Amino acid sequence: MRFEAVKGPLRRAFLPVLFGVHSAVAERYGVDSEIHEPRDTTLDYLVAASAGELTGTFGGALEARQIPVGDG
Repeated sequence: MRFEAVKGPLRRAFLPVLFGVHSAVAERYGVDSEIHEPRDTTLDYLVAASAGELTGTFGGALEARQIPVGDG
């Protein structure tokens, strides 16, 4: 991993991430999992990032309306 100063407090991160295909995606594109190791797809990262953002937004909305959240 490498970070680069851009300007003031702004930084750019370079992350070594390998993408590939797995399960149904590999089957759809005819990728042999015996030859190519299954890996997360770029779509997996997009869905995870979106879910994380939406979870935070939803939690903030509940908090603003004083709806209790927590254990259970």
